[in-house]
Amino acid sequence: MDNLSPEQRSRVMRSIGSKDTAPEVALRRALVAAGLGGFRKYWGRPSVDVAWPGRKLAVFVDSCFWHVCPEHGKVPDIAFWQAKLRRNAERDVETTARYRAAGWSVVRLWTHLSVEEMVETVREAHHAMRPDVDVLREDMNAARRRMNAGGRRAEETGTRRDHDEYMGAVAVYYKAKDLWNYWRRKAAVEQCEGV
Repeated sequence: MDNLSPEQRSRVMRSIGSKDTAPEVALRRALVAAGLGGFRKYWGRPSVDVAWPGRKLAVFVDSCFWHVCPEHGKVPDIAFWQAKLRRNAERDVETTARYRAAGWSVVRLWTHLSVEEMVETVREAHHAMRPDVDVLREDMNAARRRMNAGGRRAEETGTRRDHDEYMGAVAVYYKAKDLWNYWRRKAAVEQCEGV
C-alpha cells in the first residue's frame, strides 16, 4: 500500500522530470567534451533525447525503473505500475522500430551505465555513420599511383587504349581526391567547432 495520500503522490509524480534528467545532462556534457557535439535535444516525434538528424542517429537514455531494465528494473507488485511500465517498454520497442523503418540508427542506453560507457557506445555509432578519412586517403593514393603508371605507359606506347585507360584513372583519382578533401575538411571544421 502507498504511504502517501493521492494528492501527495500526485505532487511527487509531477515533480519527476522527463527532460534534462541528470543522466541526460551528464551524457550531453561528456559528448561535447569528447568532440561529439552538434546534436539536437528532444528532436522529432516521438522525442529523441540526443539526435544527429543529418546522420540519422538517435540516442535514447532510458531509466532503469521507467523503462524496465533487464538488470535493475524492478516492477512493483501493483497492477497499475505493472501496466504502466509494460506500456513504457512496449512504446520503446515501437519508437525504435519507427525510427529504424525511417532509416535511422538507434542507440538505447541504460542509466546504470557509466557516462564513459555511454559516450563510447555513442562514439562507435557516430563514427559508423561516416567514412574513415584515412581509408579515403589510401584510396586516393592508390588511384594516384594507377594514374601515374597509366600516364607513363601511355607516353611510352602512344596507343589509344593506354591513353583511354590513363584518362579513366585520372577520373577515378579526382573523384577519390574530392571525396577525401570533403570529409577531411568536414572533420577539421567539426573539430574547430567542437562538434
